[in-house]
Amino acid sequence: MKHKITPLYDCGYVDSNVFIITDLRTNQSAVVDPDFQNVKIDEVVKNFDVKLILLTHAHFDHIASADKLRELTNAPIMIHEGDFDSCCDKSFNLSSLFGSLVSFNADKSLVDGEVIKLGESEIKVFHTPGHTKGSSCFIIGDDMISGDMFFNYSIGRTDFPGGSVYEMKNSIEKLKNLEVDYNVYPGHGTSTTLYFEKENNPYFISI
Repeated sequence: MKHKITPLYDCGYVDSNVFIITDLRTNQSAVVDPDFQNVKIDEVVKNFDVKLILLTHAHFDHIASADKLRELTNAPIMIHEGDFDSCCDKSFNLSSLFGSLVSFNADKSLVDGEVIKLGESEIKVFHTPGHTKGSSCFIIGDDMISGDMFFNYSIGRTDFPGGSVYEMKNSIEKLKNLEVDYNVYPGHGTSTTLYFEKENNPYFISI
């Protein structure tokens, strides 16, 4: 195995998960969806050589600590182009509804199928709109970080700004067509596998 995923569960405003991908050959790390309300960000910086900050989507509970982490590490913030402008829009990132007022500019917009280098490892962008316009999964080896696209037995909401039931259905079909049984690390809740969700997730079964 070329990489390792370190999960940090229930560490954000609404029990969101943070995942740290580490390339084992260079020890370089990428932090996915940083929201360190219940985790000491200094400990993360101390224990990991953070080179990238990746966002699955731009909702406040997945991006709240991104700007601070960038300040501490100089790592660039990357997000799909569909959500690129939402990082600084308090209405679209929902922070205005919860009083956290998260606003910053991301450094790089990503596109579907783009491959991001982390040391000697490669992280693929898998665009899955529906929860938001830019909602994306990150795939590395046989692991997938799904953000709020889908969870164990469930999927992300589609009633927030930028959400779409139609796009969510198309994204589920796109996921169902994948032939690898990925280990899935969602933005909330416990880990699962893609095959398990294909066979047991009611939203996958009904499509």
